[in-house]
Amino acid sequence: MTACSTPDCPNQVSRPGHTLCYACWKSSQQKGARPTGKPGLNASKLGEHFNVSSQRMNLTLAELGWIERAVKGWSPTRQGVDLGARAAEFNGRPYVTWPDEVVQNEILANALQADSSRPNGTAPQDDPRQAFAAQYRTADGHYIRSRAELAVDNWLYRLDEAHAPKDPDESLADCSKTLA
Repeated sequence: MTACSTPDCPNQVSRPGHTLCYACWKSSQQKGARPTGKPGLNASKLGEHFNVSSQRMNLTLAELGWIERAVKGWSPTRQGVDLGARAAEFNGRPYVTWPDEVVQNEILANALQADSSRPNGTAPQDDPRQAFAAQYRTADGHYIRSRAELAVDNWLYRLDEAHAPKDPDESLADCSKTLA
């Protein structure tokens, strides 16, 4: 009998021609699970290292494109797998484990630092007009921010009423109706 090829496994291989003991072989057959040895870092342990919650850590990893939502949990993306992410499961809920080296990743550290520099998770834009840019074009050519404003603007246009979207940069001296 030979020793199991998994690091830190003291068991002997019982079948000739095989390299893993039964316990390591069984754990390797589970989808994405690691053989016995170091289990890796989950979101909670990464969060402890970076002083953030596990939920914030998972959201940051998802924003980076390293993990994605799965049914009742998270699964690694191709980019995450390239960084060493492994899929694991606990009580039927998928989660992702990471190698110890991920705590030294500059991209992750910068993303968490940028996220923590914003007060209470607010958006990076200070101007709400940039955060909610005008994306709808009305029948008379105005650009507005919501579908409700679109309906009102089109209605005023069909009634031939003088109107304009509310904009502090433009002079509305000759217009009596503005859209909020």
